[in-house]
Amino acid sequence: MGTLNQKNKNKQDDETEIDLGKLFKALVQRLLVTLCFSAIGFSYGKYYLPLEYTSSTYMYVKNGDASEEKTAINQQDLMASKSLVETYIVILKNDTVVKQVGMNLVSKFGVSEISKCFTVKNGVISTAELKDAISMSADGDTEVLKISAQT
Repeated sequence: MGTLNQKNKNKQDDETEIDLGKLFKALVQRLLVTLCFSAIGFSYGKYYLPLEYTSSTYMYVKNGDASEEKTAINQQDLMASKSLVETYIVILKNDTVVKQVGMNLVSKFGVSEISKCFTVKNGVISTAELKDAISMSADGDTEVLKISAQT
């Protein structure tokens, strides 16, 4: 008889009663907490983080005349192209060139649109601000020029 009572006791210990109402309430509470934190994160990203855009382009710099049909490239042409990349960077960072870029941006997009990204005074973007937004570099030790703009 002792073994029969022990089997019934073990059977009762193995059974667990689940209250579906409590389970549903716990799931809804966790869902609400998740939705609240998601809404806070979205609001922070939408209204407090600044909008930043980055665009890059790569240009291959070739030494020589464009009309020449060369099939073989020698070491001297490669070295000249690498040197030209550095020369182009210096030229493109010149204040006169940057000022012209700023004037082209204003004429293309208008003062109201450009003023969202840059400070515009008398219809002109500050060259220092525009220089900070544009970066140029040789891509590794190659004849490829990388130009990036970030606003």
